[in-house]
Amino acid sequence: MERNISLHISQLLAQHDCVILPSFGAFIANNKPALVDLKRDYFTAPRREISFNRSLRQSDGLLAHQLAQSNSISYSEASRQLAELVKKIEFILEAEKEFTFPGIGVFYLHADKSVVFKSFENESIFPAAYGLSSFHYPKIHALNPPKGLSQGTRKVLKNSLLYIPLALALTIAPFQMQKHSDQLSSTFGLEPFFFATTESSEGTSTSLSSTSAFVHPALSQLEQAMLEVKSLKEQYQQQDNHRYFIIAASWPGEKGAQANQQKLIAKGYKSRILKGENGRYRVSCASFKTMQEAENAIATYRKQIHPEAWIYVTR
Repeated sequence: MERNISLHISQLLAQHDCVILPSFGAFIANNKPALVDLKRDYFTAPRREISFNRSLRQSDGLLAHQLAQSNSISYSEASRQLAELVKKIEFILEAEKEFTFPGIGVFYLHADKSVVFKSFENESIFPAAYGLSSFHYPKIHALNPPKGLSQGTRKVLKNSLLYIPLALALTIAPFQMQKHSDQLSSTFGLEPFFFATTESSEGTSTSLSSTSAFVHPALSQLEQAMLEVKSLKEQYQQQDNHRYFIIAASWPGEKGAQANQQKLIAKGYKSRILKGENGRYRVSCASFKTMQEAENAIATYRKQIHPEAWIYVTR
């Protein structure tokens, strides 16, 4: 029943700013514009933010009318179903301290009996923003390899501006020579070939050169470095949809946070640096998609890393 009613609430919130669940409270919808956070390198898509007000409990007939019309039932029957749902919500909150409204959000019951609401992202509530989502856009620095790479890989990447043009030139050269030889062959009837000297156990000999003779050793090193960068990038992409971070430390400066992060990475933790609203740099040791996963894991990280590790939730 709650799934059917939550669907009607979502439909109404797409057109109305307030939808009251009689005797329980009101869902309030507010449009939020797109935002670009230059400090966090984060783009927030335009959205319709849903909040909940426990004070507005008097029925205005909107939800009951929608329910009656959609299900071909009387207004009084629709009101009765809403009253039953409210009783069910209050019973589950009292017993389990949590109730999920499908597609809308979750209600939590605190120890002081206050009810807290956390909304879900629901594109159907704001059709104008369909397909848009929030995302991080980390800055690109030409000569600053990503954090978390080994020292050898960082050195290879920094020298890549020299290696790549040289390697490409050495790789393309044989083909250019082959093309020139073909032209000569068509004119003079000569078989196209070119020579390169190679070292052997018996001394220096001359043999027909192949393309592989021109591959610079830096290419293999660069390939390994790029694979390591790709692996690190994939790890960050997997964490992009993680909103719940376990914070191991908070630093006033970025250098201290970076040093702390490198130590955690060296120990095998997937660490990130998150700049808080207060200007401090928070160093995480793990991230999760849900609050439940983070709460289940935090005791372990408090034993392994720091007894005062805490959970930070990003938007």
